[in-house]
Amino acid sequence: MSFAGYVSYPTADGTVIRSYLVVPPGGTNLPPGVLILRGVAGPDDGYVEIANRFAEAGYAVLVHGWLVRGNDPSQKDVAQDVAAALAYMAGHSDIRGNDVAVVGYCRGGEHGVIAASGNSGIRALVLVHGMSKRRSIDNEHPCHPVDLAGRIKCPVLILHGGADEVSPLVGMKELATLFMSSEKPVLNSYERAPHGFAVRTHPGYVASAAEDAHSRTIEFLHHQLPLSLQR
Repeated sequence: MSFAGYVSYPTADGTVIRSYLVVPPGGTNLPPGVLILRGVAGPDDGYVEIANRFAEAGYAVLVHGWLVRGNDPSQKDVAQDVAAALAYMAGHSDIRGNDVAVVGYCRGGEHGVIAASGNSGIRALVLVHGMSKRRSIDNEHPCHPVDLAGRIKCPVLILHGGADEVSPLVGMKELATLFMSSEKPVLNSYERAPHGFAVRTHPGYVASAAEDAHSRTIEFLHHQLPLSLQR
């Protein structure tokens, strides 16, 4: 079957999260999943567009609606809520839910590191203008992404702007050296691209960099999560 629309699922503490789901038309095999962790700024629209493009490439995609927690949720909430999203995908009859990659944008990139550091079931991680360090940190947020990277063993792709004013490229280069993945993390940078370059509804959007990042992400996903069950 195919589906595009909003769904809801509960977290461990009973919070209900409304998220956009798109499932491509069925074929011989169920589609693997992609969990998108969006950034703080802007509406869902830009991420829905990205999700639909991933679906056109053969993936079932969930845009996790974490903003129900506000702009700066605790690490504990991030971990439990992403776990709920992954459980929803795993239990969906039209998704190959044991084959899921996480693609995090902006703050969602930070959340992707938190999620992958505590969940060995995540097959691959993509960070698009993500974060190496939190902009704020307190007792609710005990760790920066660089503190968690050493726990991540899945393959990682980093796509980052050379002119990122929010999360400088040097920090992402440091982060890349810390991942303990089975494959060497790949980092591709875009010299003049600012923060948010890959999302059309973000003020930093740069069409050429966004298109290249999308192509590289699809290529990476096809390698790590083949559409065919044969490996």
